[in-house]
Amino acid sequence: MVHKKTSGIPANDLPTASILIHTELMRIALISPYSRGPQRGNITTVDRISRFLAQRGIELLVLPADALLLEEMEVQLASFAPQLIHGFHARFCGGLAQHLAAKNNLPFVI
Repeated sequence: MVHKKTSGIPANDLPTASILIHTELMRIALISPYSRGPQRGNITTVDRISRFLAQRGIELLVLPADALLLEEMEVQLASFAPQLIHGFHARFCGGLAQHLAAKNNLPFVI
């Protein structure tokens, strides 16, 4: 477990910002609405969060909703066995994240 004090640390200074993450064998599936496109919005957010979590030893699986069928996502999730599903963009991935989480008996966040 990593915990750093927050007083006086700028919020945009991610490598030294306050973190409380349990990293022992953590596996997270990220559901992104898009696999490619302009470098802004959800694509940039998913990329940034993926890099940040991977730097801390967290295993990640990114599932782009525009490039995979539901059945393909289900197969990849079963093989990866995540502990959490994080869906980006409530309208495009919220229902999908909820469905996949319920099917795999996992917690999810949007």
